[in-house]
Amino acid sequence: NLKLNILKEGLYKEFDYDAPNGSYSEKILSIIGKDVLKNVRVPEIDIVMAYSNEPSTISYKVLDNDKEDMFHISDLMFYKYERNELSEKKNIFTIEDILQCVKAQVRDEENYKKLERNIIHTILLDSITNNGDRHNNNWALVRNKQTNFYELAVFDHSSSLIDMIEEKRYFTYNGWVSSYITLDENRNIRNGSIGKNIIEYISKNYSEYFDEF
Repeated sequence: NLKLNILKEGLYKEFDYDAPNGSYSEKILSIIGKDVLKNVRVPEIDIVMAYSNEPSTISYKVLDNDKEDMFHISDLMFYKYERNELSEKKNIFTIEDILQCVKAQVRDEENYKKLERNIIHTILLDSITNNGDRHNNNWALVRNKQTNFYELAVFDHSSSLIDMIEEKRYFTYNGWVSSYITLDENRNIRNGSIGKNIIEYISKNYSEYFDEF
């Protein structure tokens, strides 16, 4: 019965032994995200004790399937890169890469500027909270089918707020989680840039959004 109810309401994520506090991180970041990321769709999160009696989550839907459709950022990157290039980059792009591909999808300038702001704010929040898992399937544009207006949606924050020095995951770097954002598109990409460097870069290059945030 629990599985059937979850299917109607949202996505169920089981307890992760590699990140035992991930469910709590998911819940906390959903609360912070809704407050900080204005006009960004952040799923409601419930923590449930199910099956193994360990904390798991239900991530509720952000999409009205009848009126809206969704384009993950990974889909938009095909505006700029061929499939083999995307594979080589391992989902790691510059901020400008992402913004260019979003702009190619969203032709209305006013709509795009709102998305640009929200994307920069999301990257700042991820950097501050050590979310090293904002790969390009963990955020998306939601489009109203009638108005063709786009909003940003973000999902999966379970890697946030966790000291992951001991984690055997490739986005861990010297105790500060690196993200899927790189500040140097010419280097041999393996990891993204360190969070504090991303914050400094945004403060210099997107100062209006930084000050607002």
